[in-house]
Amino acid sequence: WVANRAAQHNVHLLVIGDGPARAEIEMCAQKLRVADRLTFTGVVAREQVPALSMAFDIALQTALVPYASPLCLFEYLALGKAIVAPDQPNHHEILASGVDALLYDPIAPLRIEKALDALCQDSELRMRIADAAPEVILHKHLTWRQHARKVVALFGRIA
Repeated sequence: WVANRAAQHNVHLLVIGDGPARAEIEMCAQKLRVADRLTFTGVVAREQVPALSMAFDIALQTALVPYASPLCLFEYLALGKAIVAPDQPNHHEILASGVDALLYDPIAPLRIEKALDALCQDSELRMRIADAAPEVILHKHLTWRQHARKVVALFGRIA
């Protein structure tokens, strides 16, 4: 996908942060001759992540262990990003495929590529998903303030 579609879709990949996969990703980008379409920010302060995230239109959420709920997913929703994420149970608790994200089968070949193609080729779909993202935060009561109210209510019932 990267080699064939990066120029066609005018794609640039921004990786916020750093980690053990960086060297392999950079080597792969060199091999595919798309290194000029890849930027790593390196390690950044946590409070810089939302501002850096504003640079992209499509947010890629990685596969997680089944019990994880990553902060960046909620940031992507709040920032109104079109999200591509693996189809797994902990994402189902938050995301609805085709509504506020595109979910892909992480095991099937080329599924993430097809989701990315769909969002790159169809600006209406990308905008519809991005526009629906912040609504998830509101409708599912996912703000810190809403969580605090739930905790206080639970303690109120116990006391």
